Amino acid sequence: MNNTAKRVKSVLITGGTSGFGLELARVLLNREWVVVVMGRSIPGFQTNEHRFSFFKADFSNLAETAKVAEKICKYHSFDVIVDNAGVLSPPDFRMTGDNLEYTFQVNFLAHLLLNELIVSGCHRDIQLKIAAIVSPVYKIAGKDLVATPVKSEYKPYKAYSNSKLYLALMCSYLPAKYKNLRLNCFGFNPGVFRSGIYRNQKPWFRIMYKIAAPFMRNPAKIAGKLADLIEDNSVLSGSIYTSRKKPAPVPSMESLTAELFWKDCYKDLQKYL
Repeated sequence: MNNTAKRVKSVLITGGTSGFGLELARVLLNREWVVVVMGRSIPGFQTNEHRFSFFKADFSNLAETAKVAEKICKYHSFDVIVDNAGVLSPPDFRMTGDNLEYTFQVNFLAHLLLNELIVSGCHRDIQLKIAAIVSPVYKIAGKDLVATPVKSEYKPYKAYSNSKLYLALMCSYLPAKYKNLRLNCFGFNPGVFRSGIYRNQKPWFRIMYKIAAPFMRNPAKIAGKLADLIEDNSVLSGSIYTSRKKPAPVPSMESLTAELFWKDCYKDLQKYL
């Protein structure tokens, strides 16, 4: 008889205190995973489950994000990171305390920082899988790859679609950067569903969203689809999946443009790495 205990797998979910991230946390807890969530507020459900941990962090503050990541790494190593936290771009141009455009930092750059810190600080000789939550709009983003958006050129839809494209591009960039590690990075395009992503929008938008929300897809069902992908060993790194598990390649970019983009991104992160 084999008495070897099955190793319990561990996941870190950003934006895991509400909406889609919270539903994913519930699904994976039910599947016996150790679940760690990061978020701006207390999780939307109570549990005494010893496999669940919460760390408060605001992605609009890179120093805080790095500090919390360091704290997490003292207690955990992960099989999976889910880059889920995000906002629908504010109607007006907004800067963070790090002097960066708000959507760019919260949706993308803070995740890049977190992933780098986890890879270097928490990774323990096991295959690490990173799932980046993109959106259908990544397909309509511009290919100029602007790492420092400016006020005069700000358009909310562009800021949001660009941030999701950058997450998608990260899914091919990180595995190429860390060829010596067993790193699998893929994007997940969940489509349109009910969420609280509209929190920075004007009152009329929030009212309209709440009216439409009952007719949108249930995030719990989509969370189950992503959980299946997370547990699927055949998922292809550098691909974008939908809830139907149909992969598409990460968009290709002109090499020099991409090189300069990543260089600019890491310039903003250097003091935290």
